[in-house]
Amino acid sequence: SPTATGNGNTYSGNYIGGNGSSAGGGIYATSGVTIRDNVIEKNTGAGIRLNGVSNTTVTGNSVSSNSAYGVLIDTTYYQINFQIFHNNFINNPTQALISNGTGTFNQAAPTGGNYWSNNSTAAQGCSDANADGFCDAPYVFSGGQDNLPLTAPAAVPAIRPATPGSGKPVLKLSSPAPVWASLTDYQNGQLSVTWTITNTGKDFAMDAAFHGQLTSSTDSNDVSAIFQLQQY
Repeated sequence: SPTATGNGNTYSGNYIGGNGSSAGGGIYATSGVTIRDNVIEKNTGAGIRLNGVSNTTVTGNSVSSNSAYGVLIDTTYYQINFQIFHNNFINNPTQALISNGTGTFNQAAPTGGNYWSNNSTAAQGCSDANADGFCDAPYVFSGGQDNLPLTAPAAVPAIRPATPGSGKPVLKLSSPAPVWASLTDYQNGQLSVTWTITNTGKDFAMDAAFHGQLTSSTDSNDVSAIFQLQQY
């Protein structure tokens, strides 16, 4: 699972899905980091696990359908000054659990707290008599509470994996103007090509391993071709 560490660092704009680990599954964070604007779903264990935390902020994330916890705050060390607000916690068996620590799950209005899918209707305990967008009663969970739970999901990024089901980037390479550099090259079948690389996914590590597959060509000699590459 991804690990976010280091004072002043920000972990944002990522899709974290389908991970599994005894450390937590989704994001495992220690002190001094900001976890913001990520989609964290379908991980084994916890979507977000905070361990030995101080001065850590979690905001703007969609945390859903993880196998055990949305956010888990647990350690033998006391945790202080964590702030968790304006996230969507959806369909996690245990949305939040604090076993040791002190922090907040909401800011003052108009920011408020978090959206909890199991606390979004009057029948579930969320009424909004004054229509201010916050439940009238706190959302209480093991070890803590959100004093201003949201009545509707917060606006958070809708980040999806580049290739459904894999979470890996797809690259497309095209050669718009292949040329024979010389008669010798033509006779030897050596085609001079300038490639254009376009990242149609989200992330691309230059040292990642790729394999190519010929997907189309403009003539029978394949002198102009389009390849699609998938990370593996």
